[in-house]
Amino acid sequence: MSPPPHTMRPARGPRARPGALLFLFLGSGCAALIYELVWFHILRLVIGSSSISIAALLVSFMGGMGLGSVALPRMVPRSWHPLRVYAGLELSISVIGLILLVALPRVQTVYLAAVGYGLDGVLLRAVVCIACLLPPTMLMGATLPAVARWTGVTRTGVAQTGLLYAANTIGAVAGVLIASFYLLRLHDTVVTTLVAVGLNVAVALVAAETEQAAEEAINKIKLDLEPLRPVLSIEDALDPTAPAIHEGGNLFARTTVRKGDLDQGVRESDVIVETTYRTHLMDHMAMETESSLAYIDPTGVLTIITSTQYPYRDRRQIAPALNLSMNKVRVVQAPIGGGFGRKDDITSEIHAGLLALKTQRPVRLIYTRQDSLIANTKRHPMLLKFRTGARSDGRLTFVDADIYGDTGAYLSLGAFVIKKAGIHACGPYDVPNIRVDTHTLYTNNLSSGAMRGFGVLQAAVAHESKMDQLAHRLGISPIDIRLINTLKPGLPTGTGQVMDEGCGIEATVLRIKEYMESQDLRFARS
Repeated sequence: MSPPPHTMRPARGPRARPGALLFLFLGSGCAALIYELVWFHILRLVIGSSSISIAALLVSFMGGMGLGSVALPRMVPRSWHPLRVYAGLELSISVIGLILLVALPRVQTVYLAAVGYGLDGVLLRAVVCIACLLPPTMLMGATLPAVARWTGVTRTGVAQTGLLYAANTIGAVAGVLIASFYLLRLHDTVVTTLVAVGLNVAVALVAAETEQAAEEAINKIKLDLEPLRPVLSIEDALDPTAPAIHEGGNLFARTTVRKGDLDQGVRESDVIVETTYRTHLMDHMAMETESSLAYIDPTGVLTIITSTQYPYRDRRQIAPALNLSMNKVRVVQAPIGGGFGRKDDITSEIHAGLLALKTQRPVRLIYTRQDSLIANTKRHPMLLKFRTGARSDGRLTFVDADIYGDTGAYLSLGAFVIKKAGIHACGPYDVPNIRVDTHTLYTNNLSSGAMRGFGVLQAAVAHESKMDQLAHRLGISPIDIRLINTLKPGLPTGTGQVMDEGCGIEATVLRIKEYMESQDLRFARS
């Protein structure tokens, strides 16, 4: 189970993106050294001795950063997300930096009046200044340990913590150069401090733009819901007293397949088997989760780059959902990767597009595995009631079936998937008399849609199981009963389509029979 949105991901989970963190620590290091030079300038005036000022400053920085790195693991729970902690530290440094800009010069005034001049007064002012500088320097020292909890090792075996330290050091060098050769030469300590504060705030804001911040926003949404009786199964959906998921009831569509005379097929049967089969909901589990990149191009067109199987169909759904004309939406098909029918449906495109429109900024939306499991469409669960007959020689006489498909709360391609299950209810076999009805049902379950096989595999569970049952009842081989009934060129399917070239089942079954005989294999009898 994934951690709650407000918690830090464990070390074994997704790692921080080192590229973004390097820029953050570059800015953090730059701000820290700007503060250091500003405070040195103020301390020289407050303490009155350059040597004692630099000593006080170094004691504050070195001691404070050391204390901060030691204190953080003891004071900040590991359950807090490291980037949230880091952003809080940077914001706190900026606030204290502004306070010290005003407070440090007051130290001189207070202690000159209380102690006067002399070594005692100088040392006392140094101690007080150190006490004032310890809080921000401790916060600075805590930044690296905070994020180090989230870092790992690069592909080349280099610790990401080392890279962050390097970026922080480079930023510090930049801060010294900027403050010494530009800010403090052309401006005063106030302007220079404000530059450092601005860097802290910018770093904090960037650090806060995380998945966790988005999840926090989601958690702030309050829903006023009235619990209703749920429809959680096919049997529930068929119950006439069940709540209607949509207007018109829970039965969306019914399709039929008819061939021959069912009553005649029943009369000609020497054996009849009647069984109910169930297939369960199944996830696609493609390696790549759903993702989209949305932005407004220079012409004002909402452009969405997404991994999809149907970009034009997506466009027809995105435009009305976002109240845009078709010419204001462009969908670019990225490499699909694992689709399997899942990317036949709309996924993250509308949400990414809405965020891009509202923020007027590029938006990248990537589902976590947990998001994907919750939001994506599944393979349809089905209830298949089959009654099948055969003569004593193994010839099939009839198939009488009802197939019920649970399409979930929304239709997607459910009607087509479940209809196709009915079309393939007899499989690759010659059946003279057929009655098959399919029922597409709404429930409160997760929505189902296209998935590789498109309803055919659910039907195969039924028609292949009943072939084995008939073989057992008739005392003939499961191989032979299939060879007796395979569709061959010139024979019609259940929907009347004449097989011009056959469907390959006969050759496949013969090869299986040949292999079993060569290996002296036998079917187990229950």
